[in-house]
Amino acid sequence: MPYTIKVETGPGKDSGTNANAFIILKGPSEKKTTGKLPLILLDKDAYEPNCTEIFSVQAPDIGEIQEITVGVFHMVSKVLFLTFC
Repeated sequence: MPYTIKVETGPGKDSGTNANAFIILKGPSEKKTTGKLPLILLDKDAYEPNCTEIFSVQAPDIGEIQEITVGVFHMVSKVLFLTFC
């Protein structure tokens, strides 16, 4: 199933990132999840402050989305997660 993801960064000078981002969508059941969907842009200036990026990703149909987690890989051993319900 196709999902359209819109990522907006804030206007502050430190609101962007150069890290690889991903999103996890969760449905009504804990077993209904997309897993990590990469949100990779080829443009190195992606995720700059005060920008909007739009992605189209394919994932299994998980039903009504109940929770969204956005994360970035800063280094191999560090991952930052932000969850929205």
